[in-house]
Amino acid sequence: QSSILSRRSGPSQRVIYFAKRMGLVVAVLAVIIASVWGILSSAWFAHTSNNLSNGFIRLTAAHGMVVNNLIIEGRTNVSRDGLKTLLNVEKNQPLLTVDLHDVKQKIEQLSWVKYVTVERRYPDTLYVTLVEREPIALWQRGGKLSVVDDEAVVLTEYNIAKFKNLLVVVGDNAPQNTRALLQTLDQVPSLKPRVDAAKWVGDRRWDLTLDNKIIVRLPSDKPDESLKRLATLHANDAVLDRPITSIDLRDQHHIVVQTTPGDAGKIDAAEQVNATKPKDKNI
Repeated sequence: QSSILSRRSGPSQRVIYFAKRMGLVVAVLAVIIASVWGILSSAWFAHTSNNLSNGFIRLTAAHGMVVNNLIIEGRTNVSRDGLKTLLNVEKNQPLLTVDLHDVKQKIEQLSWVKYVTVERRYPDTLYVTLVEREPIALWQRGGKLSVVDDEAVVLTEYNIAKFKNLLVVVGDNAPQNTRALLQTLDQVPSLKPRVDAAKWVGDRRWDLTLDNKIIVRLPSDKPDESLKRLATLHANDAVLDRPITSIDLRDQHHIVVQTTPGDAGKIDAAEQVNATKPKDKNI
């Protein structure tokens, strides 16, 4: 028939013929899609689907797929009871009714939580794995201390007594630079225990406050070398036990010492600097 049409009809007639056929196909498909959509969106289908889903959940629960165990791994500072309250999961609850995405989102709102995964482990276990943020310092702002991590996330402002051994830091962006400071202090173990607080100055360097209130001004470049010079100076002359208010290490060639009022005569700063001079070059 197509062959006959091709011989008897011109090009325009053939185009019209095929267009009509395609139009019929499109119309049929549209009717089918509309019918399927109507069924899927109907109250009957929703009700039937819901009944099937609930029936399947009851069947799995009858075969032991219920919450009998809640395992939380990686928890140190997050309250276990608070976490269980947040999860809002009851014993013998059908395991399939636990909304893993919703539970994950709720846990991620906790300040201590950096990452979390929530899994069903069949037949009867809900498994939560936490990666907590690491407290790195006590950040002082406006006279108030907060426990923070190295991203300046405030972990807690309450019950901070157990974090009293953390270094107190002051200044904008101080928490983000604390890890590098601690690594520097690790290189001078004789001085590290004496550092009580650190102030981040000009967003480029640190001022340290020692346990006897002496201020040590560090340079922005190679602070580790300056602290090693100070450690050598103290080992030779116990300079940190003298009546001093501050030691300025920002100049790599000189150490500037400021004494308490009336005690300038007790310290010969030049002598202290000479004690740190290598024999083969001048400082």
